[in-house]
Amino acid sequence: MSINKSLENLNLTRNEIEIYTFLLRNGKSIGSNLVTLTNIDKGSVYRALKSLIKKGIITATGKTRNQVFIPQEPEILLKIIKSKENEFNRTKQDINRFIQDVDKYAKENYKSEHIKVYEGHTGYKLWLEQRLKGSVDIIREIAPLRHIQIHFKDYYKFMEKHIRERVQKGIKLHVLIDLSEEFDHIDRTKDKFLKEARKLDTRLKLDAVFTTFGDRTGFFSNKDNKFIGIIIEDKFITSMLSSLYDFLWNQAKIVT
Repeated sequence: MSINKSLENLNLTRNEIEIYTFLLRNGKSIGSNLVTLTNIDKGSVYRALKSLIKKGIITATGKTRNQVFIPQEPEILLKIIKSKENEFNRTKQDINRFIQDVDKYAKENYKSEHIKVYEGHTGYKLWLEQRLKGSVDIIREIAPLRHIQIHFKDYYKFMEKHIRERVQKGIKLHVLIDLSEEFDHIDRTKDKFLKEARKLDTRLKLDAVFTTFGDRTGFFSNKDNKFIGIIIEDKFITSMLSSLYDFLWNQAKIVT
């Protein structure tokens, strides 16, 4: 991976990278010099400077019209990486806490008109079918292998039909696994199935399948070959968990 690409992964734009690199090489500078010497238009230069100051990568001294911009030492980038690692770990903890309480919530709190509980092989089919109903354009899924190995008499026939129906409806599938899992031949990116698979370079230690679709969130576990799943119809919960999922998704590498 190039240095520029690595810096972009720290949420730095190309203009911010160019300006920060220039300051590191040439020392402090006023804004007008940056406009002249970087060939970046004035508006873009000052937007980039404002953003770099906000991120703590450079500092500024002096009055507004004659401000001098001073770069922080490159070690500041390591602090940003550490901050992103801490954010990532908090995200993992939030998801794990939610998943760990799935069985408890399903049995004690979620038997309402907005919560459905599914059990057994029949329940598994119904659980999957719910993901194709309503206004759904993408299914997000974290699927530990030990929980998706569910087999019954017509399993493969059912899954083939289910996949065809999903593709016909134009519903994309994002599948995310972690470092503890190994991909088999079906757990890979396949354009014809509108499916993209990615793998995180870390361990999540999840104890259930987690998915969001439309305005619903689903979980299921398959302990001792006993399926139990829930689907929560709640826009707020689903929006929050979809955002957490997308954060993890953007850290993962595509698997083809």
